[in-house]
Amino acid sequence: MPVPVPRDQVFELFKKANGRSLKAKDVGKGLGLSPDDRSVVRVALNELVEEGLLVQLEGRRYVLPGAQPAGHEGFVQRKASGSSWFIPDEKEIGDAFVPPAELLGVMDGDRVLARIEPAPRGPAAKIVRVLERKRKTVTGTYTDSGKAQWVDPDDNVMTGPVVIPPGAEGNGSAAKSGDVVEVLIVEPPTPVTTAVGRIVRSLGQRGKLDVEIERIIAEKGIVKAFPPEVDAEAAKHPPNPTEKDWQGREDL
Repeated sequence: MPVPVPRDQVFELFKKANGRSLKAKDVGKGLGLSPDDRSVVRVALNELVEEGLLVQLEGRRYVLPGAQPAGHEGFVQRKASGSSWFIPDEKEIGDAFVPPAELLGVMDGDRVLARIEPAPRGPAAKIVRVLERKRKTVTGTYTDSGKAQWVDPDDNVMTGPVVIPPGAEGNGSAAKSGDVVEVLIVEPPTPVTTAVGRIVRSLGQRGKLDVEIERIIAEKGIVKAFPPEVDAEAAKHPPNPTEKDWQGREDL
């Protein structure tokens, strides 16, 4: 049975970290413990958080209160190729690579608070927390295994699948297994839980041109319908304009 870790030793380790955030595995390694002792390390860390001696950050990292700057605001750009970047609002700072471990719970387009730290291959962003979710829907491939339903999102917009609850809550009956679907994100992902969604509509089977067009329109949030005032203005004109109708207008 693992022996409890002395909290004073854990606290002293953070004092020597010069303001860096540490994970449970970092603390265990610093104290010379084995991976099997990580659970008792987490107990000590959580107790220190409850006492206000440590602050827990996104991604199960811990730090001394006030030891690190709050960070920079910006948004996360997750590329279909698999790489992801933090784009800060302060353009003079420059973009920073976001490691995969930092992307758990972060969707493409999310506004976040992040710290930029030096890394061997250039600046790397550590996500402190998500400030605002920009995406309401995603597209992906629907799978119904009989026991569970989920959607694998397209284009690396998030990490992991979107769970579709059974019955009317998930609206799985609106699609067939293998369909490309549009999904409303009901519960965004977190570092420890997957997203939960509801199927909005089926776009059809992947590989067809019209399905791919609809997928891109949905993925990019393109609104196909015109505003009512535009439709009202268009209704004033005949479907086949005469030469008089064209006067004063320029055909672009």
